[in-house]
Amino acid sequence: MDIEKELVATLTQDDACLVYQQQGVHKCHFADERCAKAFEFGMGYFQSFGHLTTAPTVEVMDNEVPGFSTYISDVTGAAPAYLADKIKALYIKRQSEDTLRKALPMLAGSPQETASHLRDAFGVIVDNCSVADRCLTFGEGMDEYEYRLAQQREADGAPYPFREMQDWTGGIRPGEIAVLAAPTGKGKSMFACKAALEAVRAGWNVNYVTMELSIETVAERIALMQANIKDTRVLPESMRTADGMTPDTLRAMHGAREEVADMPGTLVIDMPSVEDRTPGAIIQNCKLHHCNYLIVDQLQFVTQPKSNSMSEALGGVMKDFKTQLLSPSDGVQLPMLMLHQINREGVKTQEGAPGKIGSMTNLSSSSWIEQLADVVWGMGCSQEEANVGLMNLGTLKSRAFAPVGWKLNWDLPDYRFDINRSGGVANRLQDW
Repeated sequence: MDIEKELVATLTQDDACLVYQQQGVHKCHFADERCAKAFEFGMGYFQSFGHLTTAPTVEVMDNEVPGFSTYISDVTGAAPAYLADKIKALYIKRQSEDTLRKALPMLAGSPQETASHLRDAFGVIVDNCSVADRCLTFGEGMDEYEYRLAQQREADGAPYPFREMQDWTGGIRPGEIAVLAAPTGKGKSMFACKAALEAVRAGWNVNYVTMELSIETVAERIALMQANIKDTRVLPESMRTADGMTPDTLRAMHGAREEVADMPGTLVIDMPSVEDRTPGAIIQNCKLHHCNYLIVDQLQFVTQPKSNSMSEALGGVMKDFKTQLLSPSDGVQLPMLMLHQINREGVKTQEGAPGKIGSMTNLSSSSWIEQLADVVWGMGCSQEEANVGLMNLGTLKSRAFAPVGWKLNWDLPDYRFDINRSGGVANRLQDW
């Protein structure tokens, strides 16, 4: 298939031009000059005379690009989104090979100059494949604006563990980072395990990256959650008595593992070695597993760049994650859930009174997280709430939805938890 010719042939379709506008396809992506010229005119017409709603007709294209209809007469007709991805992938391959060929002779000189040249060259390649910047002037371009809003409403992101969270937020969208912050031992990993389970149930392919708990512990927790959805009460191995491994327990755990394996999505749990804990390696490994939802447990264990302070180091990790999620070299954006710690001051806030979860200032590297995270959730409870199995969950920062908080039924020994309800209605935190 001649990707460039196939793409040019779609320039007479309104929806195709809108896809190319949104995906940042540019004439520089074409190797064939004739196709580049046709694309430049067709998109120029769509953006100016067509006001982002009307593509040029075949007659208009023939008038400006003589022989256009004859040139495209043998195309097969591929989807515009597919063509946009393919042409950028071919451009990246072509430009990368050319850059490396030019850099090889430079290796005999200064290594620093060679590295600087490669950094700048590859930076340009990535920038040329980034999604196009958009602006909106009210009264102009409103059709595209409404179209984008409709797309956001219809396409939910990677799911949170509770339906109310998903309905309220739309989930975690590709390219976004959601952070869950809580004190040590309050259930961050439990929340992440539940998020992974519900995402796999919904058909997402999840890469759960654990850097503190063992792979076996994470796998057992997820199996326990699935087993305890039913009436069978199965305790984790660490809490079982000598006679706790009953035939019913064995059957429940075996059945739960099979049920998770048979779900529409896939679950990959891994613990990267220290040298592979950089944001780039974690994201690349997620894609190598063919996963489209990344969960990282937790921020402080990701390999940090050298810096003068821990806050700057964590900020550098966040910045690297955000850059690679938003502008990946392969064009595939991932949604990401990351776990993080609330500091001692935040713990005191939670212990001081029921219904408190702290604030953004209670997070390590809070200024970086404020800038780069799309959504930040706080979770925790006072001792009084812990005694009756309640936990608080609420937004410390929200992307584009009103702040919200709920009370959770939090039964860690049974590995069962959900939003606390009264008469079927979710119990909300006060002052949200």
